[in-house]
Amino acid sequence: MTKTIKELQALEFAINQTLTIDNFYEVEFLCKLHGELITCKSLFYSENPYVPIIPPDYKNRFELTPLELIEYDELLKLLPLPQTHNIRNSLISWLAKDITFFLNLFLNVDFIANSDKKQLSKLPNTLNNVRFLGSNHQVPCLFVDEDEPITILSVTVTLKDK
Repeated sequence: MTKTIKELQALEFAINQTLTIDNFYEVEFLCKLHGELITCKSLFYSENPYVPIIPPDYKNRFELTPLELIEYDELLKLLPLPQTHNIRNSLISWLAKDITFFLNLFLNVDFIANSDKKQLSKLPNTLNNVRFLGSNHQVPCLFVDEDEPITILSVTVTLKDK
């Protein structure tokens, strides 16, 4: 599946936001970019609490701003969820027992159409915590063009240590 940087950022936000209620989760992508296999994130996070943020631009904003692209209830309406009594427990159960089903809920949803585009535009076009798997070289960020195709091969979601 191919995404642009903004689509990848919206996807990462959606996965993180859907799961993060009582615990915090880390989302990492395995991607192919310019023929190279990489692992990366597309968002910046504050440390305490571990939530997506808009970094300062040092012109108009000098502090970290929480990222709130889509409200939680609106986000759940976008997902093709089966009927369940407790959606929160179901999401965690699918994450633990059937990661393919869980991730497929997100892959074909247009999160950008329902996102706060003003907030999305404030995010830099970077991949973060990038590791090139061929050489094991790691860089803190990698700038990409807004239209650059990024092929998502896999997504890893792990519970973040408190």
